[in-house]
Parts: sequence; structure tokens; C-alpha cells
Amino acid sequence: MKGRGKVNNFLERIQVLLPKLRKLNLEYSHKVITGIEKLIKDRKDLEILVTRRNKSNSNFIDKYDGKEWIKKI
Repeated sequence: MKGRGKVNNFLERIQVLLPKLRKLNLEYSHKVITGIEKLIKDRKDLEILVTRRNKSNSNFIDKYDGKEWIKKI
């Protein structure tokens, strides 16, 4: 399976693999994580902490604190 073992593949399958998961911390994984927005939207019951590159300025990092995206340097 192409992409097997990759973080993004795991994020796509997390709802099936770990339906009872309540907290997910992916901070400082911004270089390899894409598509986290879909998981945040789909799993409102899941407390997610994650960082990503800022979409408008890649020199900045955005942090999702479980409620909202906050711009960080």
C-alpha cells in the first residue's frame, strides 16, 4: 500500500483505527503533517494539539490549541 506507515495516511484512517481516541498531540510535526484540518472538522470530540506552517507566510508556524489556530513565530 503506497504511503503505508506515513503520518498523513494515519490521519486519514484514525477514525477507523482509533474511534475511542480522545486526545491527539501532533505539535512540532508541521513539516510532515497535511490534511489536519479535515480531522479537526470531522472529530469535534477529539482534543487535538497540532502545529502547521502558516498558509500565507511559511516563515510562521500556526498552533491549534484544541479550539482555534494561533499564529506563532
